Amino acid sequence: MAATPAGMSRAELEAVVAPFGQSRTLPVAAYTSPETLAWETENLFEKTWVCVGRLDDLLQPGQIRAVEVAGESVLLCRDQDDVMGSPGRFASWQILGDIEKGRVPGPQPA
Repeated sequence: MAATPAGMSRAELEAVVAPFGQSRTLPVAAYTSPETLAWETENLFEKTWVCVGRLDDLLQPGQIRAVEVAGESVLLCRDQDDVMGSPGRFASWQILGDIEKGRVPGPQPA
């Protein structure tokens, strides 16, 4: 049984996209396989916008939150003007002192 780039067999993928009433859910490998995660990261997460949080995760100006997205650390923040954003990817050890002092640094190079 030949595997697709997503790490599942063609038959497994065809069962997922079959007409309503005949289709099946994704196989367990779609949720647990390192190959599937690598394929999704390359073909989905790295090529499009990804929801990383909700507005109500940061209710007050000045709040920050670190999240992991596709193996990368991303800092979410609500600034003093109540604007949501992210300075981009970061290495936590590089900015820990700034965060403790209430400063959020700009984007870090990839």
